[in-house]
Amino acid sequence: MAKKLAKVRSMQSLSPEKYLKTRAREFPIKECLVSDEWAKNGIAAVIIARKQPSGYITFGTYLVDTFCLGLKQTIWGVNTPEAEYQMIVQQLRLVHDLRPCPYPLAHTLIWKGIDYADSLGFKPEKAFNVSQYVLEAREQVPFEPRVTFGHQGQPCYVVGPYDKPERIIKQLERAVGADNFQVIYEPDEPEEDDDDWFDEETVEDLEMEDYTVTMDPVNDEGYEAVLEQVDYHTLERLHQHATQDPKQAIGEARRLMEAHPDVPQLHDYLAIALTHDEQFEAARRVYREAYERFPDYLNARLNYGRCLAQEEKLSELPDILGPAFSLPALAPNRERFHISEVIHFHTLAALWWTQQKNEAQAQASYERIERVMQHFNQQFPELPLTEEPDQTAAGSIQLKITLRDSKPPIWRRVRVPDHYTFYELHQTIQAVMDWDNDHLYEFDVPPYDRLGDGVENTPADSVPLRDLLKEEKQKLMYTYDFGDNWEHLILVEKLLPDEPIPFPECLTGKRAAPPEDCGGIWGYEHLVEVMRNPRHPDYAEMSDWLGETTLDPEYFDLDEINFRLRRDFASS
Repeated sequence: MAKKLAKVRSMQSLSPEKYLKTRAREFPIKECLVSDEWAKNGIAAVIIARKQPSGYITFGTYLVDTFCLGLKQTIWGVNTPEAEYQMIVQQLRLVHDLRPCPYPLAHTLIWKGIDYADSLGFKPEKAFNVSQYVLEAREQVPFEPRVTFGHQGQPCYVVGPYDKPERIIKQLERAVGADNFQVIYEPDEPEEDDDDWFDEETVEDLEMEDYTVTMDPVNDEGYEAVLEQVDYHTLERLHQHATQDPKQAIGEARRLMEAHPDVPQLHDYLAIALTHDEQFEAARRVYREAYERFPDYLNARLNYGRCLAQEEKLSELPDILGPAFSLPALAPNRERFHISEVIHFHTLAALWWTQQKNEAQAQASYERIERVMQHFNQQFPELPLTEEPDQTAAGSIQLKITLRDSKPPIWRRVRVPDHYTFYELHQTIQAVMDWDNDHLYEFDVPPYDRLGDGVENTPADSVPLRDLLKEEKQKLMYTYDFGDNWEHLILVEKLLPDEPIPFPECLTGKRAAPPEDCGGIWGYEHLVEVMRNPRHPDYAEMSDWLGETTLDPEYFDLDEINFRLRRDFASS
């Protein structure tokens, strides 16, 4: 009991990296992408994305040198809005011709690429210690036998612009002998005019009412001032090292910051390097310091805003967004904004307005994000913006969900879109009961008695609600956590085929749901009894594990529940 309550307390404060390590493999794979000519050029760019119960995306990107060095670069993300994830994919598509691929191919390229490089004495980038958890476990998926590594039967080292070739060549000589590998020096490319940099991939800007959105680099006055203090090539090397050699980049960034204390962009590079070196708390401190020192630097505001959102400190967002809640007001000397700035700003704005229960303003922010993504997505037709569900004749269903054996009853009345699958109903129940989604679940609804996420279950995301819930007063069972065995009785109260809704809504309910892992309904009753009496012999222990000195079983906040639903579903 004590250990279970301690787990509840610790799960509530999971950092993004711990969340990824402990939860990512539970989420279904949304898509896998790989660069088209990896076998020919020896560089495989791989993206693997998983869909969280909230609708947000957990993802990893991996740059694999299949000829020699293995995993050269990787980044990861959790709680990423769909629009932001698609923006990342589209930016990578400017460099790599990405195509959908089966997961086993992606699995093989990454894991076997690391194995091949390891046989030559090269280790993957350190950030893989975290990003590996986006993948299935190494031995969980059979490798594709036709995928080979090296070039023409030998390691082949293609010298990159920021590599240290002497060190790599010496290691290859030690590993396989001087005559048993190839080295290719890429010819120096002629310097290009900045105006011609994107000629091959012309991406048209989007003219909004009050500013222009672009995917090109935005070199504002502040950037020009930076170049007066720090050499352009120094910044380029720092940017490269931040992801590929973070320890070196940390030292470089700090030395540059000491020499040029008024350059806010150096904080960005330092935070990126710290993140890739797994110093996550230090990275967040750098983002906070950058905002405090350079409040007029837009990137510092947005980065710190992201930190606040991840920590659910939404009450501080107005300080980030500014009194006018206007992107141009934060940078009055600019007329063009990068797509990432626009999406980050309006994502934060939507979160704030949702918390304030201002649906009109929140929807306006979501619509602006959608407009931006739709515009740039039209220029990448192979990659759909979202996987649209079949919403033909979409309506909604009203359900009453009651926690079985709870006395007095703990229940919620909800409406959900009828095109939702049972997986999305599971997500809805998690939100309205304030569960943590740490365990397996299943629905018992004829003709399925095992509809869920277990090995023997029919996948819950394969069955729409309206295919099975066809009669009012129909009943079904939802079981969550097969240890504590939380059983929920679900009653179909109303079928509303002519009343579509954009995402779930809680109409009413009674009483707080139990904390997870407290021993089932009987354990919860004991917990309530103990917490009512500070003199109870178990009170000190229970209070410590719960992290609270009181427990109000009658607590129910409809606005709080609908805020969670809006947050979790409105951007999915």
